Amino acid sequence: MLQNGLYEQIINEELNKELVETDRLSQIEPIDTAEASKLLAKYVSDVVKRGMDNLIDNGGNLNEQIALANQIIAVIKSKTRET
Repeated sequence: MLQNGLYEQIINEELNKELVETDRLSQIEPIDTAEASKLLAKYVSDVVKRGMDNLIDNGGNLNEQIALANQIIAVIKSKTRET
């Protein structure tokens, strides 16, 4: 549920759904290209942290967290052709 206040954050699918359904005033602007990598990296970092925590909360272990981190890194390397 949206709380009253000012926000500056990435609009993901869940937040977008809430914005569409609310009658509250919202202003949406595109991400500044110069800031995009910084903002998106922070957002992805937060998502990965929650995912790692959820692994542990659901009975996972450190090895599963490492495997997930390696999968994420592999996707990034594949997409960016980074070595």
